[in-house]
Amino acid sequence: MKLTKGFTLIELVVVIVVLAILTVVAAPRFLSINEDADVSVVKGLKGALSSSFGIAYGKLIVDEHDVTNRVILLDPRDPEDAWCKPIAPEVQCSFAYGYPSSRGTIKSVTELGDDWNINQSGGDQKVFKIYLKKDADTTSTEGTYSDFSPLAGSCYVEYIVDYTLGLELDDRIRIANKNCG
Repeated sequence: MKLTKGFTLIELVVVIVVLAILTVVAAPRFLSINEDADVSVVKGLKGALSSSFGIAYGKLIVDEHDVTNRVILLDPRDPEDAWCKPIAPEVQCSFAYGYPSSRGTIKSVTELGDDWNINQSGGDQKVFKIYLKKDADTTSTEGTYSDFSPLAGSCYVEYIVDYTLGLELDDRIRIANKNCG
């Protein structure tokens, strides 16, 4: 009896076809890894905002600055207020009812890096959209990143500065896009 070693041509073709089918089925799943990672990062940002805002609120309660209908400005040159480090030395941290009320204060309290952008809108009730810079709609307007809005369909966190005290912190900070999983 003659022993053969290796694969026949038919076996090799069958294996290649099976691998091709698996690749076609599995490739779309693995190609959306970046999108899944971005969604996870935005969900992590929501948690970081809630946590850091809660800590700042606690600090302001201790200093008796939480219950007020005006904006509290903290001067980082004052040792009592040095925990809030603004984006520029001449800028003060701004809080309303114990929660951040300006773009610079949000960046300072959460220590957001350069990968993030904060867009502000709204009149009586400020709404901040916090999103990855790569998701900025740079075609909508000219200017700096703070002038841009997030791309339609992108995942971002929305923070509402509530001057009426009608919203709990969980309702103020939310993931705005329903497609974020």
